[in-house]
Amino acid sequence: MWWLAVLLLADSSLSRPDAKALASRPETGTVGTAGAAPAARPRGGHLAAWLRQPVASKAWDGLIRVSGALALAGILLVSFAPTLGELTVLVTLTLFVNGPYSMFLPTAHEPILMVFGRVYPPVLVAALATAGTVAAEYVDYRLYVALLSSAPGLRRLPDTPVARRLSVWFRAQPFLTVVLCALTPIPFWIARILASMTRYRMRRYLTAVALGRFPRQWFYAAVGIFLPLTNGQILLIGFAATLVLAVPIALRQRRSGAAAGAAGETVGPP
Repeated sequence: MWWLAVLLLADSSLSRPDAKALASRPETGTVGTAGAAPAARPRGGHLAAWLRQPVASKAWDGLIRVSGALALAGILLVSFAPTLGELTVLVTLTLFVNGPYSMFLPTAHEPILMVFGRVYPPVLVAALATAGTVAAEYVDYRLYVALLSSAPGLRRLPDTPVARRLSVWFRAQPFLTVVLCALTPIPFWIARILASMTRYRMRRYLTAVALGRFPRQWFYAAVGIFLPLTNGQILLIGFAATLVLAVPIALRQRRSGAAAGAAGETVGPP
């Protein structure tokens, strides 16, 4: 993850004007106009102004900033607290399996929680996993909104009974629908797409994600202690289940894309 931090800093430095451009600009606050006021100091100082400079387009600026902040946090945690390196791995894996491609990793996170729940208190594992999930969903939400805005033809759900029922529920109770999808085995990517398509308020969306994910992740972290399986067997079963479930999901998504929007349901704001 270190390269994301480097990218963040590099893009910020590239967005600043060079010395020649600054020299060619007329100076303000100097002698030349009687009574001219000196240049105002940036609010919060020059460092704050530098940090507020955009590093990319509006759609991608938040994505790069969050990725860079998480990368820096991971580097500092491993550098100053080596004993917590394993927990950093937990958060990193949580970010990975809850990323934009999480619909193709339906059972990848549960075995990870079970294995870590055997080493650390389940409450701690659930808290860190929930924090990582919320961070990943923040990035996913912004990315999905940008993608759906640039490609309106993607603003449709697969024509399945679950998707149709969740669409109706989301129109009536969007917050509770997100909590339900985060808590239960219902495919969460459906709720993510619904929230992105309707521009559901991000703060409420992330709050619903946290409320639903924490008890679910605590359950898996706690149940791992009682399974008569080794860590390797748990991870292997989870990997095999992910492959079995991901193949039909990928095929269904491919058929939906080939239909060019013929199948599906357009969802409007609730």
